[in-house]
Amino acid sequence: MTITLDKSSVENSISIESPFMKVAVEKLKKVVRNSQKQIEKEMNVAIDLIDQINNVPPKIQEDETRKFLYSKLLEKLLQLQEEIKFSKEQESSFVKLINQRALEYSSLDSLNPNSPEYTNWRNKRLDRFLMDYMMRSGYQESATVLAKCSGLTSFSDNDIFERLISIDNSLRKNQNCSECLSWCLENKISLRKMNVITP
Repeated sequence: MTITLDKSSVENSISIESPFMKVAVEKLKKVVRNSQKQIEKEMNVAIDLIDQINNVPPKIQEDETRKFLYSKLLEKLLQLQEEIKFSKEQESSFVKLINQRALEYSSLDSLNPNSPEYTNWRNKRLDRFLMDYMMRSGYQESATVLAKCSGLTSFSDNDIFERLISIDNSLRKNQNCSECLSWCLENKISLRKMNVITP
């Protein structure tokens, strides 16, 4: 008879690790939101240029103006194409990251608690928590080494912790709020959802 983890054990294990998934999902949402804003901005400029082209009177002396507007429009559309390509690459990298993190939990309910696979999973889990603790405590290099040695680079959110430590240092040591205010501005939608700031 094969012994597997019961449902509550699996759910508890996954709930403890939910921040690892949540961070990746939030990163994806932020990238999508930012790229959407940028694309809308570029589209509005392109639409304005099309309107300007349509409003140029069809006279011979306006040909230079029309040519100039067409070249600006072509430049904007090529720029928009690059923006879309870049945002798709970023989005696909975050989707890949989410998939890699989800794979860690997918086989958990089929593992035998006495098996070497489950022991390996628990050791890897301990490494994830140690890495997370090191990052939160400012030991970025040690956390990076642990991530590489344990094969946990897909769980490393080093960029977030470096930014938070930098903000903390600017507030504590330099008594400067500009970096913190910049972060609040970037994350105002999430802060509103948590009722940290009012609209």
